[in-house]
Amino acid sequence: MCSDPHCGHFISLPSTHALLCNAQLFFAVPDHPWAEEGAAVRISMTGAELENSKTIITIPQLGILVSEGEGDTPEDRAIQVKVDFRNVGKIFSNLQAGADITKAQILSSTKELASKGFEVGSSGFIINENIKNNLEQNVVHPFVTGRDLAQISENRYAIDVNHLSDEELSLCYSKTYQWLIQNVKPERDINNDPKLRREWWRYRRANSSIRNAIKGTDRYIATTRTAKHRVFQFMSSSVMSESGVVMIFLEDAYFLGILSSNLHISWSIAAGGWMGAGNDPVYNHVRCFYTFPFLDATLEQKEKIRQLGERLDN
Repeated sequence: MCSDPHCGHFISLPSTHALLCNAQLFFAVPDHPWAEEGAAVRISMTGAELENSKTIITIPQLGILVSEGEGDTPEDRAIQVKVDFRNVGKIFSNLQAGADITKAQILSSTKELASKGFEVGSSGFIINENIKNNLEQNVVHPFVTGRDLAQISENRYAIDVNHLSDEELSLCYSKTYQWLIQNVKPERDINNDPKLRREWWRYRRANSSIRNAIKGTDRYIATTRTAKHRVFQFMSSSVMSESGVVMIFLEDAYFLGILSSNLHISWSIAAGGWMGAGNDPVYNHVRCFYTFPFLDATLEQKEKIRQLGERLDN
């Protein structure tokens, strides 16, 4: 597999072990369509040699996919694949050349300011508006998925009773308790995790870091983790985002403007991974956000970017 756990690619073995055995890559095609039927994946191809190898490789070659097409058979599709090879100084472990983004370090200024959204662990927690209207309203919150952000929202809601004991839930929120008994507990009763069986009304993860980060705030910045087009937007802190959304705990539109810039989008594509047959970029917040060096802007520059950020969100 690829050294990037989020990319969704299959890679030949030499690239995965290159850094472990003092080897270097002399050939790489980081993105190539899978020609055969039955697998919705992309592949990467690599060639490596030991640094003390007697084989003379003059200049490493990096292949960039420039076109691909449809066909009735795998052979027809393979013929239409065009790869442009270029000479580079060095091919890094992420199968890229130029600046080595893999060496970027997590910055203390941005660490812990972002997270994947809530991991609920059961579809029974997610309800539509009709069901919401029949439950106690103060334990039901608007809920969005990555698809909601990228397309049209389906107006879903999440039941959140993590802060309650079993007894408190049954006594104070009887309607919600009955719904969860019928729609969550049966699934949890057969779960392999003893904690989930025991605390069946709670989410798979407590999500304490998210709750602490948005406490006392009005809004946060959200973006879909895997998306062809990278878009950042403000969400009200009353809205719960699922784990397919990256939540960035910043309220200032200045940061929305920076994150939406070509500079940050280019950084996120280079630092992040790729997923699926569509080869869509993945915004891994640890690699894309924690390592991103925000500009040391003047007050005047910050205000201008802040205004642009507000306009983008509106």
